[in-house]
Amino acid sequence: MANTDKLSLPLIEPNMTADVPRDMNALAEAVDAKVGVAGGLAVLGADGKVPTDQLNVKDPVDASTTVKGIVRLSADYKDQSTARVPHSRALFDMYSISLVDRGKLFQSNFNFALGIGVWRVDFASLNPATDNSPVGANPKGVLFVSSVNVTEGLALIQKYVDDSGGIYNRVRTVAGTWLSWDGLASKNYAQRNLRLERAVELGADVTGAGPAFFDFHTSGNVNDFDSRIIAEGGTSAAGNGKITLQAATTVLNGKVETSGQVWVSKKSAFGDNSGLSLPIGDSDTGLNWVQDGNIDFYSNGQIPVALNGGQFVFKNVAGGYENLSTAINDLKQSSVDKFTKIANAINGKGGSANSGMTGDQFAGAITNLPVKRFASGTFNGQNAQASSWGMSISMVVSVGGLSFTPSAVFIRVRLTESDGFRQVEGFAHTSTSGGDTIYGWRGNSIWVSPLRQQAGGFNATIEGSKIDAYAGGSPVSKIWAYEWFAYE
Repeated sequence: MANTDKLSLPLIEPNMTADVPRDMNALAEAVDAKVGVAGGLAVLGADGKVPTDQLNVKDPVDASTTVKGIVRLSADYKDQSTARVPHSRALFDMYSISLVDRGKLFQSNFNFALGIGVWRVDFASLNPATDNSPVGANPKGVLFVSSVNVTEGLALIQKYVDDSGGIYNRVRTVAGTWLSWDGLASKNYAQRNLRLERAVELGADVTGAGPAFFDFHTSGNVNDFDSRIIAEGGTSAAGNGKITLQAATTVLNGKVETSGQVWVSKKSAFGDNSGLSLPIGDSDTGLNWVQDGNIDFYSNGQIPVALNGGQFVFKNVAGGYENLSTAINDLKQSSVDKFTKIANAINGKGGSANSGMTGDQFAGAITNLPVKRFASGTFNGQNAQASSWGMSISMVVSVGGLSFTPSAVFIRVRLTESDGFRQVEGFAHTSTSGGDTIYGWRGNSIWVSPLRQQAGGFNATIEGSKIDAYAGGSPVSKIWAYEWFAYE
C-alpha cells in the first residue's frame, strides 16, 4: 500500500462464508498489528460501517524500561524524566561547561551532598533552616565536597563558593555530625577557619623523629612566619616532648599553672640543670620553693634573703639571718634614741629641737644655735719689771690673725718680786664691758684693763701693784702673762 496512514480493509458481507486467500491472511496480520482488528477482517453492519466493537485500536503510550512506547527528545541535559532523553545539542551543552553540573541531585539540602566531587548549585533561593545552606550565601554557586583523614576515620569537608564571591566552609565529623559553616565575610581570603572535633594530630603517620610546627602569618609581610609553635623531642612515654613558642611577645590571659620549673631569661651558656624552682638566667640564681611558706632567694648559689613562715629574713654581716621586721623596728628605736640625744644636746646649747624632727629640721635647729667661736694661745711668759721699790708696773699684750673679733678673753697672769717670789697668780677675765682685778696677800694685786677689740684680734693692759712685804724690805714688782682664751 502506498499510504500507510489510510488503510483500506477488505469487507465481507454478512453471512458471507467465502474462504480467505492466503495473501489476505498476510494482510490481516498487518492490519491487526496496526489497528487491532481481529483476524485482519472487519464485518460491515447493516448501515455499511464496521461496528465499533470490532475496532480494537490501541492508544499510544510513553516508553519505559519494561514497555515499548513513544520516546521524546529533550534540550535540557538536567531533565529527569524517564520518557525523555537529551538530544545531541543538550549533550554538547553538558560537556562544554567548566564544572560538572549535577543540578539538584541532593534534593535542595546541603546535608545530603555527600558525594566527593563538584556540585553546581542553582536555586531560586536558599533557606538555611531547612536546606542547611550557609547563612547569607547566594543561591547560585559551586559546592566542593572532599574528604580528610583525621586519624580516627574520614571526615567530609564542604566548601561553597557562591556566584557573588562568598566562601563558606564546614566539616562533617567522623561521627556524622555537621559543624557550623564558617564564612569568609570579606570575600578576600583574609580568614580561613578549620574546625575539627576534639583533636588535631601532626606527625602521627610520619616515620622517624622530627619537629612539628604551626606557622602564623599576621603582619601582612612576605616572611617565613610572624609567630611559630614548635613541638620536638620526646620519649616512648606520653608528655615528654618540648614545646617552643617563637614570638616577640607572648601574652597569657588567665592563670598559668606548672608542676615543673619555669626558667626565666635562660641562656644556654649556663647549661640546662638547676635545683631551683624558678632559675633566672643561669642555674644558681633565682627562687626555690622549699615548703609551704618558705621560699629561698638564691644569688650565685647563696641565700641572701628568704621568706620563712610569712616573715622576710636576710643575712647580716655576721653571716646569720635576721628577721627583717625586727631589724627595722630595732633600727627605728635606735634612730629615735639617737634623735632624742641630739635634740637634748641642741636644747642644752640654747636651741629648740625634739626627737620627732626631720633631718632638715635638725639641720636648721643646729644652724640657729647661739654658738660663739673660740680660740686659744699663749703669751709665753711675756713680762715687765718696775724700775724700783714702791712702784707699780704695766705692759700691753696683743693677739692678731684670728677669724673673728673676740668680745671676751681669759688671761693667766702672775705678780712676783724681782727675785721671782710669787705674790699673786690666776685667770683674769676681761671683756668689752670691763676689766678684772686679782688680789693676793697684803692687798698686792694684778689688774687687766677692759678688752680693746681690733680686726681679727685684741689687746689689753696688764698692771701690777707695788709689793707690800710683811717683813719689810724693798721688793720690786714684776708681772707675767701666759695662756689666753678668746671668745667671740
